[in-house]
Amino acid sequence: MFTDWITPEITIAISSVVIAVCALGISIWQGYLTRKHNRLTVNPYAVIQVDLSAQSEQVGVQIRNQGVGPMIINSIGIRRENDYIDFKNMSITKDFLDLQGGDFVFRINTGSVSILPNEETWIISTTKHQSNKDLISRLKAALNNSTIEITYKSIYGEKYNCSFHVPSFVEK
Repeated sequence: MFTDWITPEITIAISSVVIAVCALGISIWQGYLTRKHNRLTVNPYAVIQVDLSAQSEQVGVQIRNQGVGPMIINSIGIRRENDYIDFKNMSITKDFLDLQGGDFVFRINTGSVSILPNEETWIISTTKHQSNKDLISRLKAALNNSTIEITYKSIYGEKYNCSFHVPSFVEK
């Protein structure tokens, strides 16, 4: 009775369905693994650099993307004790007022700023330090014992935080 409806055609049809379902499952799994791999291979990696060397062309605070994917910056801020400078709203507090006056350039984050892999952007900088030696001292005073904070994300929306503590500068 069971063998009456099991014909070679039915066996082939059932085998085809089983093979198709297995192929679909493997394709879905492969798609998942590919997407996971793509997320891992395009992660940004923020590096914050403070350059205060008088011999440099430009001095200030720089953000560099050393990852392999673009870095989309959400916010940049510098915190020192209770004072905070937020580059999104450009709220300059009393410790950073000394940097106003046209000598320094502030990179204003008025939305999402993107930094491509192996590229950098200056958030506070000046090129006038070679003709005005006081500018490096003013920048050191403003950054002394502060923390630079960045929040950014990858193109897949994964969020990251990066902070760099600028140590106390000892003037000789």
